[in-house]
Amino acid sequence: MVRTRLIVIITVLLLVSVSGGVELGGAGSRAGAQTSDSSSPMTSGPDRPIRIRAFGDAVTAGFGVFSDGTAMSFAQTIPCLAQNRLLNDRCSSNSTRGPGDRLVGPDYSADFGLNNAFSWAAQVAATLGVVDYANYAVSGSEPRHWMNLSGDAAHPDDGYLHEQLRRLEADDPDLVLVTLGGSTLLLNAFGGAGLSCVSLNDAVTQASEFRGCIDSILNAQLLKQSLMAVYFDVLAQTPKARIIASTYSPSYPALSLFEPWQTKSMTDAVNAQIVAAVDTATAAGATWAQRLSVSFPEELSTTLAFPLPGEFQPVCWQRSMFSRLLVINGNRPLSPECARRQAVLDSDLGIHPNRAGQAAYASGGLAAIKANDWFPATSAAP
Repeated sequence: MVRTRLIVIITVLLLVSVSGGVELGGAGSRAGAQTSDSSSPMTSGPDRPIRIRAFGDAVTAGFGVFSDGTAMSFAQTIPCLAQNRLLNDRCSSNSTRGPGDRLVGPDYSADFGLNNAFSWAAQVAATLGVVDYANYAVSGSEPRHWMNLSGDAAHPDDGYLHEQLRRLEADDPDLVLVTLGGSTLLLNAFGGAGLSCVSLNDAVTQASEFRGCIDSILNAQLLKQSLMAVYFDVLAQTPKARIIASTYSPSYPALSLFEPWQTKSMTDAVNAQIVAAVDTATAAGATWAQRLSVSFPEELSTTLAFPLPGEFQPVCWQRSMFSRLLVINGNRPLSPECARRQAVLDSDLGIHPNRAGQAAYASGGLAAIKANDWFPATSAAP
């Protein structure tokens, strides 16, 4: 199965490259009609406002709030958990679907969450003064949902959201913001595939062995290759879109079966795959690859080194109120500074970013845009 999916992903990469007129050669590679000058400020011409589009998972969708930006209560988020494999983006800032809504398919709000300014994508648009905005992100989605794949017995929802990606590409955006790749491993608060790595008991070697185990899971899932396929799809099908692929901030769910240092290690592993996907695409030498960059959320707290099992050390965690109770009960004090700058929602046990956490993602995205000199000429720089 893994070999079959690898062949499919490689085929997708090649087809996307060909369809976009892209030659994946060395430094002399060129991109036909897709060529753009990434060294100049991003503009869309005098007759059209700048267009920002977004897609990806729950971070970009802004899970945990209603379409007006009001945060959900803990009781309201319980029926927001996925009930089937055909995700409908309920309980997200860009959606009209609320708790318990079981209708198939995403249904986006009229402004895609721009006016509630909750999602980091909406915050970036507001900072740049952009009003031509759409956010097609779907909470719970994975790279395979967005790829040009056909479902099979093992993954009937493969390619389920590819039509949304085509919709984004047809919008001819100038800037695309995305978080993708973390849902499978990071957002399962109660365990998931990573639990197979927890049986390593030697405290001295556990940290490196745990990370190696997580890396092997992500490699088997072909995460880097899948991310590249999605990025390539957008780049090849749009003439000038710049993509900001954000990494993830670690969150420490209140009911997680993982130690905090293990959660941090898993986050680092996923982020490494995102960075590798961007670096590999950029190193391909194609002109359009210069329109892809990675961003890192601003750190809202000073995180100390995580203790291994059996060790005691004060640790600053970005945890929810539920998690803080566990910290107290576990005799691990939470830094007052960290408590003041909480970056996750209380209502969902501390998994998803709150407004401040989303702002940290926005700050990282804006920093990447500025570093690449991609500020729209008609928009205000932060």
